[in-house]
Amino acid sequence: MRGLAAAYHARGPMSESDVALSVFEDVGLGLARAGSNGYGWAKAPHVMMVCWLAEDVHAMGRFQRRSVQKSLRSAASLCVFSRNQVRVLQATLSIDPKRIVVVPFGVDTRYFDPANVVGPAGGHGVVAVGSDSRRDYETLFEAASMVDAPFTVACEPRNVQSLNAPPNVSVVNMYDDAYRRLLHRADIVVTPTKAPAYPSGQTVVLEAMSMGKATITTDSQAMRDYVFDGETGILVSQRDPQQLAARINRLLDDAQLRESVGSAAQARARAQFSQAHMWSAVADVLRSVTRDE
Repeated sequence: MRGLAAAYHARGPMSESDVALSVFEDVGLGLARAGSNGYGWAKAPHVMMVCWLAEDVHAMGRFQRRSVQKSLRSAASLCVFSRNQVRVLQATLSIDPKRIVVVPFGVDTRYFDPANVVGPAGGHGVVAVGSDSRRDYETLFEAASMVDAPFTVACEPRNVQSLNAPPNVSVVNMYDDAYRRLLHRADIVVTPTKAPAYPSGQTVVLEAMSMGKATITTDSQAMRDYVFDGETGILVSQRDPQQLAARINRLLDDAQLRESVGSAAQARARAQFSQAHMWSAVADVLRSVTRDE
């Protein structure tokens, strides 16, 4: 309902637009529903940026899934952040894959540049960041108990309130420049997730890559679009604290490996995963749907 209300309040400019772009499902599904119900102000071709749907669809009941299917028929194109999402949306919601475009997620590589931070890089151990519900801090804390190094976890208190943090783990809450400095001081950036069907944690991973950091990330089909295992980062199995601890220890013990992985990661982030790359790809989709009209 919130998405439909947001779309309704934007009906004035939308009625005069050549194309409508919605960013993520909370607004996009409302606009898609308005289009499927024939509201005149929602007639412009609608491009919808989709993030979580490929995972959330599995928890939907039959009625809700049919409702989403019906709504999405009105969207001219869906933009997703990984190839895996195309397969899932086709299989679960019968969406024609020709209507789904994979857009590389992008971060501000100019802001996340170690040249912009005062002070030495590294030296402060392991850093993990993120407050979404698909983070797996339980596995991270188990791994931390097997590693002789400090861990800093930047998240919301709710993410860890039921967990017992080992003595070498500090839980903080940081944003903006403080967050960038945290990445700069990290030796390794670890992003443990529950490996959903969409690329969970990719923002932190790509920002750390742009800072030249070696990253360790939970393996998933979606994250393989962003991290080449052993080259631009390290991928580890889901819910495997022993493997995670072993990979952390290996990187902490090998400064040359950290440097080579971090350098390759930085080059790839800047070449493929900047905000400019992402919005250029979205602009191509917007132009394509207006040409099809």
